[in-house]
Amino acid sequence: MNNRIVDGTEVEISSGNVFADLELPDAPKLKIKSSLVIEITKAVRKMGLSQDDAAHRMGISQAKVSGLLRGDFANLSERKLMDCLNRLGAAVEIKRTSGSAQVGTVFLQRVVIDQASPLKLKVPNDETLAAMQESRAMMAARRARFTTANELFDDLQKNIRE
Repeated sequence: MNNRIVDGTEVEISSGNVFADLELPDAPKLKIKSSLVIEITKAVRKMGLSQDDAAHRMGISQAKVSGLLRGDFANLSERKLMDCLNRLGAAVEIKRTSGSAQVGTVFLQRVVIDQASPLKLKVPNDETLAAMQESRAMMAARRARFTTANELFDDLQKNIRE
């Protein structure tokens, strides 16, 4: 990971996977499992289920539901977590990205649970439209706005302070 100074404090820039950052074994699998647990927790809360009701619907014990809602998913496989989420009404699809056998991205379709699109579609404002046009122009010209990650972070910090 890269280190960076922010407001006088040295920070480490995350890889995007906290489990990998902590150098835990099976980090990609843990990231997928944690994403599934987050979605299960959201579904249980949205549906207003008690732990007993959730356990019955998911086909696991109330004790396991209790642990799951507290973030303890060590004793449940990815397959079982996907099954639990399916039993709550969500379709789950795991897709491997760019040929890497270890890196997976979880796409959770929440249409059934939410009875709505999982995306909040908004009309972009003028500032967003300008940024989109700038981005398209830079991609077409194959040029970058920043030559290093540090330049990007410096610009972000500057804009936060303004």
